[in-house]
Amino acid sequence: MGLGFFIRIMRNGNNVSSKNMVNNVLILVSGLPATGKTTIAKRISEEFNIPFASADAIKETMWDTLGHDFDFEFNDKIGHTAFELLFYFIEASLSKGKALVVEAHFNPERNNLRINELKKRFASKLVQVYCDCETETLQKRFKERAGADSYHAGHKHTINLYGEERILNSLGNKNKKLELDSATYELDTTNPEKIDYEKLFGFIRSNI
Repeated sequence: MGLGFFIRIMRNGNNVSSKNMVNNVLILVSGLPATGKTTIAKRISEEFNIPFASADAIKETMWDTLGHDFDFEFNDKIGHTAFELLFYFIEASLSKGKALVVEAHFNPERNNLRINELKKRFASKLVQVYCDCETETLQKRFKERAGADSYHAGHKHTINLYGEERILNSLGNKNKKLELDSATYELDTTNPEKIDYEKLFGFIRSNI
């Protein structure tokens, strides 16, 4: 998932009608790792014809350019820089009255105020889709993803630096929902086949 993917405009005229074109809107897909945020964000991006930005995709682009075999301190700087770039894209989009779908593992303490201030400054509409699932399922997904050949080597190195057991234990902390001046949709992704996308899209449509 490289630079060309993490932010792009979907232009499939057969699947997206003109009524779905929106402006000055920020849709945040938040939640813990392995809750399916990327899948949900991509579906929203396609449905509403809105560009999509991902913190992980930014990290992967930097790893592809700089390498990934860094110590803990430098790797932490990669993560911090990815979020700064993510906020750059948010501000650049909203400042021009454009819409953006953003997916990331947001830290409420660090990001609540910053996002609310951007909403206020640009008088933008803001919707949060908070993804959550049962802890056991979450941990199983995380292990499967970490062991997959397709999982970026940069993520695997990060897991080694932090320690897999430490990360797995942290997945039990459910308090990762952002406290925003926004409409919030809480989405249970434990069983992906049971996700009601039409209900989700309807909620978003009614709030943008």
